[in-house]
Amino acid sequence: MSHLMYLASDSPLEEIENAHYQPRLLTVQEAAAAGIHLPDWLDSSAIDRDKPGTILWQEKDPFAEWQREENGADGFDNDYSILKLPDDIWEVQTEKKYRAEISWGRYSEGRARNIIAYIQKHLERAEELEIWSLWLGESCGRPRIRRERIAADALTPEKLKRLADAPCSGGLEYCREGLPQEVLQEMEEQCFESTQYCIVATR
Repeated sequence: MSHLMYLASDSPLEEIENAHYQPRLLTVQEAAAAGIHLPDWLDSSAIDRDKPGTILWQEKDPFAEWQREENGADGFDNDYSILKLPDDIWEVQTEKKYRAEISWGRYSEGRARNIIAYIQKHLERAEELEIWSLWLGESCGRPRIRRERIAADALTPEKLKRLADAPCSGGLEYCREGLPQEVLQEMEEQCFESTQYCIVATR
């Protein structure tokens, strides 16, 4: 079971890649020119320094960033992505054609403000945009849907945080994380009516 937060619209949704999780494939020569520290064994005549894809490089260290957040820091404000949602997720209840998943790890006010800016920009060419929050794999029946309509300028970081947290505090009234294995197994054997939460942001 995992949490899903996604946007839905009748207009195409611009995709945003996470700037901190974009590995690059480099030649040894390109890596050296970029000042990347390379192991000594790559400095060998047996290595083709111009062979594509020899070095897999990621500019930011996600583990180091995770440690920063665990120690109370908010992390990078642009540490999020908005990418096309796969079509095979049966729990998706929107009737809108275009869907994109918000992946932002844990909440921070900076990331929330950036996502709100994205939503407000999208609403310059769309009448409304849905923001959904739900748990995948939580129920075997049609979920209840709690919907709220608000103007885009009334959308705040706190409201976005409450939406992200809602499936954990509503519906079954608890998070499953940390529950004993036998309790989790018993829950899997039962059929629950889950709740999905949706904010409809309008112009």
